Parts: sequence; C-alpha cells; structure tokens
Amino acid sequence: MQITLRLVDADADELGALEDWLRSERALRRVLIRREHAPTRPGDMGVLADCLQFAIDVGLVGVLAQSLIDYWRSRVDSRPAEDRPALRIERVDAPDGTRTVTIEARDPEAAEAVLRELPSAFE
Repeated sequence: MQITLRLVDADADELGALEDWLRSERALRRVLIRREHAPTRPGDMGVLADCLQFAIDVGLVGVLAQSLIDYWRSRVDSRPAEDRPALRIERVDAPDGTRTVTIEARDPEAAEAVLRELPSAFE
C-alpha cells in the first residue's frame, strides 16, 4: 500500500523532524520511507510540497498511526490550532496514482481522532 503524508503549512524542518521520528520507530524500520517533492492539490498554495511516501504493509498501518499520535502529542506548539500545520494522509490505491482516501486534521485532538481511525479507513 502507498501512503503519502504531508504537513500542510509547515516548513521543511517540521517534516524533517517527523521523518526522523518515524525512522526511529523500531516497528517501522523495514518500511520504505521516501521524502519527495509532490505537486500540491487543486486549491493549495504553492507549486511543490514536501511529503513523505510510504510503501507499507496494511498490518503496520496501526503502528504508523500510533507513532504519528505519539509525535503529535510530543510537539509543543503555542500557536492557535488554525495556525498550526495540518496533517494530511492520502492512500494511493491504483497503479495510475488515483487517490482513494484523504484525511486531514489541524488541531491535536482532531488529528489523534483521525489517526485512531486510520487502520479501519485504509482496509
């Protein structure tokens, strides 16, 4: 399964910190994680956005979700929720790159709720 993860309205350092966090997760060490510049979606500002691409077994989606929750909780961000980066997760299903599931959350509580549902959303 291909999963794309973006931090919308974040700088490259924030995505780099998330990438380091995920690479340090023992259960995810065998998961292929690539950092890429991907075109933004219609309506997004900018030309390119950094993202993390995962080739992951469906059985590890729960581990990925829990690691993202732990990362989100560990961040100390005094900005109002509307000014924080949003977490956008997309599942790419078809060989032609058709995206079938997109989940996005900006505040920590919403992000955690969304991530808890991630394994069932990607079944």
